[in-house]
Amino acid sequence: MTGDGFPKRGDVFWVTFDPQMGTEVKKTRPAIILSNNLFNKHLPRLIVVPLTSNTRKVFEFD
Repeated sequence: MTGDGFPKRGDVFWVTFDPQMGTEVKKTRPAIILSNNLFNKHLPRLIVVPLTSNTRKVFEFD
């Protein structure tokens, strides 16, 4: 988090992904912030990617 109180790109936060639609993640899990710092400071949403410790192959070509 930056000194001005806004999360910055690369920070990791615990996020509750609820409500969800379809097969989206519903659990609380860590997520890394991908949106840039200017976006984070001035807009009410962030772009994040949920993280997992699951390393199994999801698709046959993985």
